[in-house]
Amino acid sequence: MDPIKLLQIKKLITGFKSRHVRFFKFLEDMRVRGIQEGTVIEIQVKTTDGQEYVSNFKVLPEDIEFLTNIQNLSR
Repeated sequence: MDPIKLLQIKKLITGFKSRHVRFFKFLEDMRVRGIQEGTVIEIQVKTTDGQEYVSNFKVLPEDIEFLTNIQNLSR
């Protein structure tokens, strides 16, 4: 991957983290506790016009591998 693009992405992530501190505190808590196979992750979105969208998934072994790789990339 292009090092310049990686630096740009890192800058964007840093900005997002500074705007959404509680979200990243939540992610850190989950990292410390550990997300295990079988855990259910649910996401809810409420739009400005009142629509609600909810989705969830059960964590599979491949998901743990994916999350571990993503975590390692951010270091």
